[in-house]
Amino acid sequence: MSAAVSYERVRDQLQQLKLEAALGALDPVLEQAQKAEKLTVPVLDELLGIERGHRVYFLTLHDLVTRSRAHRDENRLDRLLPRPSPTTPCTTPPP
Repeated sequence: MSAAVSYERVRDQLQQLKLEAALGALDPVLEQAQKAEKLTVPVLDELLGIERGHRVYFLTLHDLVTRSRAHRDENRLDRLLPRPSPTTPCTTPPP
């Protein structure tokens, strides 16, 4: 199989799996790997690391929005705020 056909298959598979961050980073990562003569496994590791980092950030933001909406609907936004522990002095001045 030629390199061009393999490249197109990899792009198609990344797109089908909805790995958008890895797909966007594919060309620069492959160019850098070719210059550094990297093996296949480190290249895949780098692409998956990019995708994992992208998803972790996205899921964290998604979870935050979901939790804040749920607490807002329950009229309990105070649950999202960290509460000071009894041993931590209050930093805000009294009214």
